[in-house]
Parts: sequence; C-alpha cells; structure tokens
Amino acid sequence: MNVTVYCDEAALVETARHVLKCSDGWQTTPALLPFNLSQIDPSIATQMFGAGFSLFLVPWISAFGFSQLLKMLRH
Repeated sequence: MNVTVYCDEAALVETARHVLKCSDGWQTTPALLPFNLSQIDPSIATQMFGAGFSLFLVPWISAFGFSQLLKMLRH
C-alpha cells in the first residue's frame, strides 16, 4: 500500500545531518494513485454520461413544450 508522510501543523526542524524532524511526529495517509483510463468501467461511464445528458435534456424539453403551449394559446 502506498502512503504519504506529512508533518501535521508542527515545526519542521533540520538536524546537523540535514535530516528533517517533525516536532509532533510524522503522520501517514494513504497515497492517491495516478489516474488510469483502464480503471473506468465502460457501462458505468455510459450511465453517468446519460444521466448528465438527461439533467440538461429534461428541463429543456419541458421549457420548449411550455413555450409551444403558450404560443398555441396566443393565436
């Protein structure tokens, strides 16, 4: 497992041997791995794309239908 080491809100001190020491002790957190395109499941990506497209399409169709209804009532 990859981890990242950091000093949480403490002073870093450099020793005579040019080694950094943390006054409160070093903390670790899981490291984020670089993004890899092969990690994406195509079926999930297609579903997400469709959901994002429908977020745009449904209000647009509703507004278009409402405007056509108002246009029909005016004439």
